[in-house]
Amino acid sequence: MKYSKQYQISSLFLKYIKLVSFISILLMISAYSIIEILDFSKKSQLLREEFQNTQKQIATDKTNKIIEYINLSRLFLDDKMNRLLYERTNEAWSIIDNIYQKYRGTRSKSEIKLIVKEALRPIRFNNQRGYYFIVSLDGVEELYPTNPEFEGMNLLGLQDDMGNYVVKDELEIVNKFGEGFVTGYWKKPGDKSDKIYPKTSFVKVYKPLGVYIGCGEYLDDMMKDIQNDAMKSIRQMRFDNDSYEFIYTFNGDPVITSHSVLSDNKNIWDTTDAYGVKIMQEMRNLVNNLEGGYLTYHLKKPDADTVVQKLIYCRAIHDWEWIVGSRVCLDRIETVIAKDKQRLYEQLILNIIVALSFAVLIYIFILVLMRKISNNLQSNFQNFSYNLEYSITTSTEISNKDTNIKDFIPIIDNINTVISKKKTIENQLITNESLFRVIFDNVPIMIVILDSNRNTMRWNLEVEKYFFVSSNEYRSFSIPKFQKQANIESLKKVVLNEKDSTEGDAHIIQFETKEGIRYQNWTAITTKTDNIVLVGMDVTDIKNQEETIKNLNDAMDAVFSIISKDLYDPFSSVIGVTQTLLAKFDELSDDEKKLHLTQVNTSSTIMNTQLQKLIQWSKIQSDSLVANISRINLFSTIDEVVTKQILYAHLKQIEIKNNVDPSIKLNADPILLEIVIQNILSNAIMFTNKNGSIEISAIKLTQNTTIIISDNGIGMTQEQIENIFDMAKTPRRKGTANEIGIGLGLIICKAYVEKMNGYIWIESTVDGGTTVYVQL
Repeated sequence: MKYSKQYQISSLFLKYIKLVSFISILLMISAYSIIEILDFSKKSQLLREEFQNTQKQIATDKTNKIIEYINLSRLFLDDKMNRLLYERTNEAWSIIDNIYQKYRGTRSKSEIKLIVKEALRPIRFNNQRGYYFIVSLDGVEELYPTNPEFEGMNLLGLQDDMGNYVVKDELEIVNKFGEGFVTGYWKKPGDKSDKIYPKTSFVKVYKPLGVYIGCGEYLDDMMKDIQNDAMKSIRQMRFDNDSYEFIYTFNGDPVITSHSVLSDNKNIWDTTDAYGVKIMQEMRNLVNNLEGGYLTYHLKKPDADTVVQKLIYCRAIHDWEWIVGSRVCLDRIETVIAKDKQRLYEQLILNIIVALSFAVLIYIFILVLMRKISNNLQSNFQNFSYNLEYSITTSTEISNKDTNIKDFIPIIDNINTVISKKKTIENQLITNESLFRVIFDNVPIMIVILDSNRNTMRWNLEVEKYFFVSSNEYRSFSIPKFQKQANIESLKKVVLNEKDSTEGDAHIIQFETKEGIRYQNWTAITTKTDNIVLVGMDVTDIKNQEETIKNLNDAMDAVFSIISKDLYDPFSSVIGVTQTLLAKFDELSDDEKKLHLTQVNTSSTIMNTQLQKLIQWSKIQSDSLVANISRINLFSTIDEVVTKQILYAHLKQIEIKNNVDPSIKLNADPILLEIVIQNILSNAIMFTNKNGSIEISAIKLTQNTTIIISDNGIGMTQEQIENIFDMAKTPRRKGTANEIGIGLGLIICKAYVEKMNGYIWIESTVDGGTTVYVQL
């Protein structure tokens, strides 16, 4: 098209430039202000929530630390008291023996007794409550420091406040066992109430002098000592200055506190906050929950009318009737937010003023410039732009006759050259793109292509085989939305951030895919254009085959080891004894025959136990085990197992204590649970020395019940604990009486507990005993 006339459009162009510039400046400033304010509000709320959560965690951690300390202090109170009495009595026994050995042959027994009594009479312990007493084996009181008037009297008829013959009971213990514990029931001296308290004594015979020595202690006195020790230790704990810790009784009396409002010298049962909330009564209600709870209240600041918000987390020590808690302040964050808000508004005003100043200057400059050039070039430039756009869009060349500006002709020639080359390149690209798409989409490996900024560009059909991709997305240009499992973004994060990796390194990664959990081998390659190509291959089948072969080999090795080592000796023993019986039956006496038959029975019992465990283990391996869950009484189940094991325990003089609350019930398979407890108890007896003890207890919580089986046996190393549930690595040891095990007991326990949706774990130290926990 040839132009014979040009039109003047500068005034119209300038008018629109003014309007667009003004609206743009106004919208930019408004958008900037709104975005800043909204962003600040969002950050303030997040900051407030984060601060509150942090303060809650601080209060919770500090309170739980104190609770944990108290629980540790009072743990196994009975055992602690019995151990103390045992040690004190043995110390006195050693003193008696030392004196006797020193003067034996040079002094009469009466003189030695007098020296012993005078040596032990002034000794006091347990905060001056404890003392030693000596009684002759015919019931005569030899030493009674607190009531010397009874010394020399025969106290066989002495009864405690429950009617028990104390001295007779003590004599029965020392005559039968040589030493032991005796419990009497007495009213405390100086106690005005009629309450009768249990008092435990430990007595031990000293036969050379024909006496026994002992000492005793009240359980509640030991509890008070532990409380006092705990209070001293808690007062010495150091926390930060932004909180304080406290302990109150259930009725509001202070035990430990450091706050002016909740002070040390008054009962706070009726103390209220600034809004009338009775703080102590609210805390008392909260601690009825085993997990405790949070209390928010408000107090006035000292020397000010400002009311600030406080937060308390508290829990209870119910049997001590203590409330333990920690308080934190929540007002500091509001001060920080207020200061930030003021700074934001000041900065916002300043930024708006600066932006307006620059905008006005730019606006003036644009107007002047556009007014100058618009009149000269606008019409021709628009025409040229139109022709250029049309040429590029349609890939047709521009005619030199379509413009009346001579300076545009060289540009048009260059543009025509570019358009010609563009057409050639586009044809090549179409051919290459078609070939690439066929290869890319059908190659049997997973490929994901990223640009230089690590944004996803495209992926092939093999990726869609394993990952869920929305059907309405085009694979070449949009990032896929994966469902249920890791998406491409997490894949990039794992592969590209693998530690110690180099270009082309392959990494096996586990993903949840359409095919389930799969193992895939991925590597990353960087192209010359800084694109990143992620290449992956599914290796799940290979991985599974390797694991299956390894597990089968380990299991077969373990079974062959058990059969060759643990079943061979009992079988050989049975065969040898029966051959002897057959060959010499007529020559052997009845006692000898009975002895041989006893050996056969013992070996058969061992083989039966080991075969039963192999059968249980084989059921686990075949996955044929089914748990039939029902509501059962834990005490009864444990009592049945203890009854079955009691003969084995008596052979080693081991005491088994069932301390489980008879009211505890739980959901479990009664047969599987009985096997679990029987295996654990059998192990405890096997690895506990003669005269040891085993204690069974349970803790009932809201969601579950934890069974605790503890012994004072030989214990285990940390390495043995770590391998105890591994078929290939489980330690196999002989018991303290050379009992033989096959190492499957706890492995079976773990499988059965997990079948019942539970957990099992072990704590042990060498020579420090072992504790097994079963949580259901």
